[in-house]
Formats: sequence, structure tokens, C-alpha cells
Amino acid sequence: MLNAADHLEVLFTSLLSQEFDEPWEIIAVDNGSDDGTANLARALLGASPPANLTRTEVVVVPSPRGYATPRNAGVRAATAPLLAFCDADGAVDAGWLEAIARSLGQHPLVASRKFRTDNVAMRSTDGLWSEQRELFELLGIPYATTAGLGCTRELFDALGGFDPHFDRGGEDCDFSLRARFRLGVEPVMEQRAVYWTKVPSRPMRSLFKGYRDGRSQVRLYERHLGQHSEPPSGPAATVRGLYRALRRLLRWHRRTTQQRVGIAWDAGCLIGRAAWSVRLRVRSF
Repeated sequence: MLNAADHLEVLFTSLLSQEFDEPWEIIAVDNGSDDGTANLARALLGASPPANLTRTEVVVVPSPRGYATPRNAGVRAATAPLLAFCDADGAVDAGWLEAIARSLGQHPLVASRKFRTDNVAMRSTDGLWSEQRELFELLGIPYATTAGLGCTRELFDALGGFDPHFDRGGEDCDFSLRARFRLGVEPVMEQRAVYWTKVPSRPMRSLFKGYRDGRSQVRLYERHLGQHSEPPSGPAATVRGLYRALRRLLRWHRRTTQQRVGIAWDAGCLIGRAAWSVRLRVRSF
């Protein structure tokens, strides 16, 4: 949670409304916020918790440390044998935790079915941007994203947690790829575990997110996929992609907000890929 005070009530309301009969705990991690996120989290978690919520704790990371470090800190504070992850600006359906726990009884790594919207509080398919029923893929290899991810502690410990070197994204894909290549563990999509994730509603934010995702893809390819798959494209393909993005930008005034956000992400991702391919000397990404 980084300066997430505006989002916490929606998230914790959904978590405290879980239809789950087994003992469980909530560990919230404040990632160096300066807007009172930690105090608000303590107040919300202390308000009418269900009887089987045996423990809550707010862990504070002194300064912003990306995504992997705070998640690792939360796991260190947790005591349960099964782990499930949420982002601060997301929300879950009432049966989410039950579905994750049941699935983890058979599979060590599971992903949630996601609804993407710019209004998570509504949790309604009206105005829904998209629905994800399949796992994301990187060069044809599936992976689970940390928003709604579930895994066993045994798997988490065997992999050493999330890699802090992926400080601005990609730590979830890296986690899945290490599970695959080191331990032979494949992620499974749990359709009954419904997770609502917020999409950037402003094109500029989407542009920066696309850039971070493009950077992460190059770093992931360099670390894992160069030895397992062919480079996805050459310089000419990258130039063609940038040209297509430019043409779409020229029709900007005709686009809906959702289309503009998508165009901005595509453009940012292409720029991130190109810049970091050069920086890391990754051939033809």
C-alpha cells in the first residue's frame, strides 16, 4: 500500500465480508506512505472483524521499495500455510478467499479471474472494461499476476519469495517463471475466485505503466526466456509497432477514454521494450 488511503475502505470492506469458515489472518503492508495509510488500515481492520479472522497486522516499510519488498515483508509477518495477495486499489467478491483456499489444496500456484474497471467500488459488470478468464502470457508462457494470486507457503519459501530486483513490476511473472523452470510448477486460473482490479483512467498513467511493463518484459526475457525461446521480434518489427502507435495517436480526438488508455499503454510498452533492449543489449526484442 503506497498512499492508498482513498482505496482502502473498498478493499477491506470486501475482505471483511468473505464467506470463509476457516481461521485466517490479514497482513497489510504500508510501503512508505505519507497520507496516513497505515493508521487508516489499522482502524478499518479493527472495525467489526469476522470471528474467524484470528489476527490482523499492519507492517510498515520505512520508504517506498517497489512491489516485491513489501510483499515479502507481508509474508514474513504471516503465519498461515496458504498465501493470497491483493493490491490496495482492488477488491474481491465474497467467495474469493474460499475459492483460492480450495484451489490451493490441489495446486501450489493459482490466479484469480479478473474484472478490469475504473470503478472498483461498484463491482458491477456495467461499465466493465474487460474480463480476464485466461492467464497472461509472455512469449506463450503463462504466468499469474500478484493481484489475486494465491500460493502455498512451501512454494513461496522454495523460491525465496519475490525478487526485489524487479522493483517496478514483473516480480509476479518472474515468480511464475522461476516456479516453472526450477520446480516444474504451472499456474492455474481459478475461475471462482473473482478479483476486481483498477485500470488507469488517465492515458498518461497508462503510458507510464506501459513503459514499466515493456521494461519488465525485456528484463524477464533476458533472465529466463532467452534460453527457452526465440526473440519475439526484430528492430524492423519494433519500428512498425511504433509507426502503428503513431497513426493511432493521430486519431486521438476520435477515441473513447478506454481506447485512449489502451493506446497509451501500447505506446509506453513499445517505448519501454525498445529503450531497455538497447540498454540491456537484448537482441531483437
